[in-house]
Amino acid sequence: MTGTQFKEFALAHRDRPWDASAAEIRVRRWAGADKLRTGPRAIMAVGAVIQGGRGGIDLPQKDIARVKSHRAKYYEKMGETPRWKRD
Repeated sequence: MTGTQFKEFALAHRDRPWDASAAEIRVRRWAGADKLRTGPRAIMAVGAVIQGGRGGIDLPQKDIARVKSHRAKYYEKMGETPRWKRD
């Protein structure tokens, strides 16, 4: 498996606050909302990390539950059971 090639982007000022909603609007405008897609392998990779793969994830429990909830919707869309609900 190969990684993506490095592309250097300009950095915003360190003190610039993160506005997720504004970032999503910019990305959708740039890509065209109908072009945004996620891949099944990306969904599965996140599921693996949630379960401890690649060193796990360091998030508050309330955020992990939210991430799982979002991913579960994609697993359902793929006709599969999320890894954390198997067994």
